[in-house]
Amino acid sequence: MSCAAVAPAISPVEAGVHAALGALAGLLDDVAERLGEFEMPNVLMAIPGRKGPSNKARAGTSGFRARKLTKNGQKVLRNRRKKGRKYLVPSPGRHPVHGL
Repeated sequence: MSCAAVAPAISPVEAGVHAALGALAGLLDDVAERLGEFEMPNVLMAIPGRKGPSNKARAGTSGFRARKLTKNGQKVLRNRRKKGRKYLVPSPGRHPVHGL
């Protein structure tokens, strides 16, 4: 007996799948070529940034009175007191990023 590999018979469904995959690969190659020619429009680069940080908005979300209004905020204050934090909430003078 010989050890030559015998190709398995392909069903019509598998043949259709192989043909569809071949066509899809051709489409993907075409799309990749077109994307290589694509340039971003300069209009998107002209979008202005948002307004800067606001101490009023910051106090409304993470200030002492905002914390006291909700049960979860009260838990935050309780846990910070338990831990011995010197400052329970951030103030405008101690911003972690801007240092304002």
